[in-house]
Amino acid sequence: MPSYASITFSNRTLVKRFLVILFFSMAFWGPPAYAEIVNFALSDANGVEHKLSDYRGKWLVINFWATWCAPCLKEIPELIQFHNRHNDNDAIVLGIDFEEIDRTSLRAFIKEQGMNYPVLRAGSTSLAPFEPLLGLPSTFLVSPQGMYVDKHMGPITLAQLEEFLAKNKDAANSAPPTFSRREIYLGVATFTVLLLVTGAYAYRRMTARHRQNMSLYK
Repeated sequence: MPSYASITFSNRTLVKRFLVILFFSMAFWGPPAYAEIVNFALSDANGVEHKLSDYRGKWLVINFWATWCAPCLKEIPELIQFHNRHNDNDAIVLGIDFEEIDRTSLRAFIKEQGMNYPVLRAGSTSLAPFEPLLGLPSTFLVSPQGMYVDKHMGPITLAQLEEFLAKNKDAANSAPPTFSRREIYLGVATFTVLLLVTGAYAYRRMTARHRQNMSLYK
């Protein structure tokens, strides 16, 4: 006749096996590296609509600014130089004028400043995930795949822009692959099913073993 200690040991073994399976299931699925794909559409000073998805394949430096913002005006020449260096290769600058201004005035300002990169007008819709802004100017970096990856608060220089891009390029080359929202939901659903099935199996085994052992005492 088995002792109470042997019954308890057997049940503990099943529990340990269940926990091992659970651990490896969690290790297999994640936690996933979640990254939100950024996409919205805004019009430029000529009324032409631009979508962020139009710029896939290049790093996108998104700069929020305003004509009344002195630090913003100071960094415009730096942004122009950066855009000239990278526009034909790996990155572009995209300015978003964060104020209420008519198109005629904005066009005149763009021409006066020599801004050669796309400049869009912020609308009434919040531009997630960048807003709410902590201040102007604010610069954000979006990867060639459309992922929001980094930010810089305050005025930025050409040297800082180069470092900003290089740092995130290195991180992207060494980072594990990210998952889309659909892949994450599928992974969570699969893990949940696996957890339920494994738990049910372990419970049935423990219950059957317990009943078998109890019958030996009768």
